[in-house]
Amino acid sequence: MISDKPALLWDIDGTLLETKPVGRTALNIAFEELYHVPGAFDQLDFSGATDHALWIQVSQKYPHLHLSIAHADGFFAHYIGILGKVLAHEPLHPLPSVSTLIPHLSARGWPMALATGNVRAGAFVKLGAAGLAPYFPYGGYSRPHIDRLGLIRQAQQFFPNRILVVIGDTPRDIEAARRSGAVAIGTATGRHPAPVLESHGADVVFERLPDVSGFLNAITDHIRRRAQETIS
Repeated sequence: MISDKPALLWDIDGTLLETKPVGRTALNIAFEELYHVPGAFDQLDFSGATDHALWIQVSQKYPHLHLSIAHADGFFAHYIGILGKVLAHEPLHPLPSVSTLIPHLSARGWPMALATGNVRAGAFVKLGAAGLAPYFPYGGYSRPHIDRLGLIRQAQQFFPNRILVVIGDTPRDIEAARRSGAVAIGTATGRHPAPVLESHGADVVFERLPDVSGFLNAITDHIRRRAQETIS
């Protein structure tokens, strides 16, 4: 086992939790309530996007509303209340193995954080409803002008001098992990199949998250191989 455990940085939607359009639904309701435009987020690509990136796309889509990034905080505050109501009717469940994997990793002392495109409050509304919030005291969250690499950098500050392992289900997760120098773990549990994640440079791809032994063996084997390649 690696003496200094790497930090595990997790995406949420499609990685920890099942993929359902609850976020899109809540964003649409919030936007319509505030700006009287229905279905504003319907044509946007949510795969690996941050909430603030989606906000920018919508604000550009409706220039007559004169929206800017300065309006984002007020919008997301309204969105959070709606998200809780949507989840009460359409709950998000942990993906297979997650409900056992995450507690076991925590019990074994593996440091964990989030690297998610959700705004922080939205992330914890989703995780809280699924019973996973207590396992993620740290994280990188959507902020203005921050891309997925920035999310990883936010989370990295809590784990100085540790190897980072980023776990996500989209090409954007994998590309950001590679750019940061982290180990990139792909999970084919969202919209993107394993070959797509591999083609974007994932170091390891799971069709679904395995049990704790399978998960840790895959990570530690890859880190050892990487270290040997560096030495040679």
